[in-house]
Amino acid sequence: MIDDDALSIYTDGSSRGRPRAGGIGFRFVYNNDEGDEVTEDFSPPGYKGGTNNEMELKAVIEALKEAALHKRFNTFSKIVVSTDSQYVRDYIGNAKYVWPKTQWLRSDGAPVLNVELWQSLVREIRRLRPLVVDIQWVKGHSGDEHNDAADILAEKSRTSVLLDPLTVVNLGKKTTKAQVEIGCVKMCGQRLAIQIISSKYLREHKVYRYKYQVVSKGSKYFDLVDQIFSLPNPPFALSRWHKYLVSLNKDTNNPTILKVLEELGT
Repeated sequence: MIDDDALSIYTDGSSRGRPRAGGIGFRFVYNNDEGDEVTEDFSPPGYKGGTNNEMELKAVIEALKEAALHKRFNTFSKIVVSTDSQYVRDYIGNAKYVWPKTQWLRSDGAPVLNVELWQSLVREIRRLRPLVVDIQWVKGHSGDEHNDAADILAEKSRTSVLLDPLTVVNLGKKTTKAQVEIGCVKMCGQRLAIQIISSKYLREHKVYRYKYQVVSKGSKYFDLVDQIFSLPNPPFALSRWHKYLVSLNKDTNNPTILKVLEELGT
């Protein structure tokens, strides 16, 4: 049921393929002056690369920008955004009220990811004042026609003309079939030989985030793939494809390379 005076927006993001491509889609639903339901569909250009979370955030951001330009904007009493992303729904409160006060660090001290997108989303919500923007979760692929439409629009976007990546990620290669599993390598202050798969500079925190493969053959973590951060002040950049012997911290929730002991080649 669509509120008479509300603009309902259904958003979705998509990220898949080899090479990976991202797409965004959203649908506006509202009642016209005669009380009839009207739908408007949007499938903007997609992006080279891009994670699913980045695309989900970007879909909401672009939908709110479009809403501000809508010809009936002044007739709406509120905006209700429905997303099948629990990531967006669960953390929007933190992005508005908590993380700006913690320098965009999580409670465990680890950097918040996608900071620029979260900041952009908060700006768009505040720009729409005095309208209230309510973000709610809808289960994906559950038969909701508007959510299903947004999914189709995001896929269309993903396979369209692609824009440059939202963020620069230097990609390497891995020699294992294992997928990235955050926290699979426990931080115990150990030394470990790793190979860098990808690196991304987090400007807000002035650190690098790496995805890496464990190459220490005597380790119980051999061939597992995880993520880790560099120490700040100043950050140091490790090269993708290269292998390093490193010493680690003791906090699995905020995995950090304490020191590069030796470069082991490629």
